[in-house]
Order: sequence, then C-alpha cells, then structure tokens
Amino acid sequence: MPLLVLLAAIALSCIAAYFIVQGFGEFAPFRKIISKSTQLFLVLSIFPAMALLKINKAELGFASRGVFFKQLLLGLGLGLLTLLPIFILQYVLKINVIDDSRVWTVGVIAKNMAITLGVALLISLIEEPLFRGILLVGLRKKLPLAAAILLSATYYAALHFLSAKTTIPSQDIQLYTGFILLQEALGNLFNPAIWSAFCALLMVGIFLGVLRTQVPSSLGLCIGCHTGWVWQIKMSKQVFNTDYGSEYLYLVSSYDGVIGPLVTAWLLLAVVGYLAYRWFKTGDYSASDTQPRTSLLFNGLSAVLAFLLWGAWAYYVNANTDANQGLSSGLSQGTASFAITLLMVHLVSWFFKRLPDSFLKLPLAALCTVAITGSCLVAIHKLVGTPNIIATITPALTVAFIFSWYTAYQLQKIKSTR
Repeated sequence: MPLLVLLAAIALSCIAAYFIVQGFGEFAPFRKIISKSTQLFLVLSIFPAMALLKINKAELGFASRGVFFKQLLLGLGLGLLTLLPIFILQYVLKINVIDDSRVWTVGVIAKNMAITLGVALLISLIEEPLFRGILLVGLRKKLPLAAAILLSATYYAALHFLSAKTTIPSQDIQLYTGFILLQEALGNLFNPAIWSAFCALLMVGIFLGVLRTQVPSSLGLCIGCHTGWVWQIKMSKQVFNTDYGSEYLYLVSSYDGVIGPLVTAWLLLAVVGYLAYRWFKTGDYSASDTQPRTSLLFNGLSAVLAFLLWGAWAYYVNANTDANQGLSSGLSQGTASFAITLLMVHLVSWFFKRLPDSFLKLPLAALCTVAITGSCLVAIHKLVGTPNIIATITPALTVAFIFSWYTAYQLQKIKSTR
C-alpha cells in the first residue's frame, strides 16, 4: 500500500504540474513543481489513510498539546546534541572551512537563525507525520517492528533522491512530460554516486524510527530532533564552505556536504549503543530457555546495522580499485552480514549442544561458527570478484567471534542454573 500511495502521488503530481504550468506559467522549474506537488499530495494522503487504517491522532504519535510542545523542545535538544559533534569533527579535519567572505552582525545572525529554524520546522512537520507517523504505524500493523522501521526508513531515504536534473523549456512541456522526468528520477535511485548519502539518510530514518517506537506518542520528539538536524545543516551552509581538496572528503557526500559515512557511523553507533544498553538491561535468561532471548526489534535492527556497517566497510576497502566493484562488494558483504547476524545465535547454540564439556567448549563453539560464516563470506567474495577479501572480512569476523564466544558463555550460564 505505501508504494501504491507514493506512485499515485507522483502520477498525480506529473499531471497536476502540467496544468499548473498551463494556468500560471512556469514560475519555477517544471521538475520542482512536480517535486513540491508530490510532497503536497503525500501530506494530504495522511488523512484518508488514517480513516482507512482506523488510526487516531494518538496512534499516529501526537501527544497532548502540552506534552507535544515539551517533546519538541527535548527533540530539538537531542538533534543539536547528536549532530553538533559531526560539525566539530568536520571542522577539525578541515573538511569544512569558515567562509571568510561573509560579514556577520548580531542582526544578520539572528535573522538567519530564525529563518532557517522556521524552514527546518516546516520540513519536519511535513516529513515526520508522513514517515514516522502514518507510514510507520501502517507498516507496523502488517509487519514486525524491525521490518516496519527499516522499510519506512528506506522510503524516507529513497524519496530524497527521487529527482530529475533535466530542464525542459515551458514551450516543450506536454501532458506526458512529467512521466519522462519520472523515468529519469527512478533511474537516479540506482546511481552508485548516491550510495554514501543514501546510507546516511537510511540511518537517519532508522534512528528516528527507533526513537518513535521506543517512546509512546513521541512524534513531537521526532519532529524536534529532525528540526535540530536540518537547522544545523542549513546554518552550516551559510557559515562554512566544503574544502574539496581535503584528504578526509570521503567522510561526507556531495548531497549536502554534511551527511555521508561519518554521519552513518555516528548514528549507527548511537543506535547500537542504545540497543546494547536495552538488551543488557532487560535481557531475560531464564532457566527454561535453551538460548539467550532477544527481542525481534533487537535482532532485526542488529541485522540492518550489520548490513550498513560491514557493507560500508567493504565498499570503502574495495572502492579504491573500482567504484562499481566496491559497490558490488559492499552489497554482497552487507547482505551476507544481514543473514549471518540473524542466524549466528542459532549456529552457536547448535555447536554448543554437540560439543563435549571442556574448557575449550566456549571458544570451539565460537570458532566453528565463525569458520562456517567465514567460509561462506570467502566464497561469496570470490564469486563477485572482490579484490581485497581478507581486509574486507577480517573486522566482521573478529566481531562475530567475540559475539559468538559471549553467546556461548550465556548458554553456559543457562545450563549451570538448571
């Protein structure tokens, strides 16, 4: 259903943009009219979708008015806190340099801060009820929580790159012209050049999805956090210039000079840290269990994060040889890591039950698990022609070995309580 709504909104926008140009002239590039019309139709789709799915305002994520405004402020603080370290690091690494040509006064600073804050809030008020509201809630009714968060984050990231670059003169615009641009926009989603920014925005969507689902009626938190991020990005563009000669330029993407591998890694660390804290705090290892229990959310998001982390690492290690090969290796490693993460606990449990009791039982269970998963990884990378296989898989297998040993240790604790 979400895909059908998106396609319907785009199709309507392609047609509506033609009549807008015919009635009011081309006051903006045709592709921009289509883009903004799509956003409008998507926002309007929230109301019939709420009625169709029988979702009320509270289920959508809106708290009472007083709580909502308090959430906005808390979310704004969270947004500032989580993204400010990125700007500091980019400045220290000289990726961003201060624009000396700008003349700043207290009045100019206050005016720019107010305008950018208003724009950031408007963007968040449009996107959050759509992606962390109706889309996430609707998907949650049909899918497991982790899958709903991942899919809503994927829609969120993809929509940022659903755009065309071609400029069409107003006299050449026909009723079907919008669909020609749509074909170009859809093709842009498969452009390897967007991979870095796409992963960062996907991670943004996952972070906000986790925030939305872990705190009841917390759409205000998401709106505030999103506002804080967009506000800082827009202000940074006025204060800094990107140094395209920086040796650390690979840490940002060309999308906006801010998001990229650095943001992906930072938000990944934040989500993993939260999930680890939640797991250790609420993990239940009862005597009736045969293996450590973790929530479906933890398992699913751990697999997604493994895909992002080890896929990005594989791309980074192999992209120097060839960008397309780096993308192939990254997707292969990421997909394999996703599957391995979901199966690893079961593999460790299987070996643990069959190995004889001895002081070597825990490391052997971990070693056997890693031997199988490592062999699969080597075979996959041989098949896709990955040039730097050892460098690609060693970090992932090291983490897998530590995790497998820890899982075997937990199994030993369960067995000893019986």
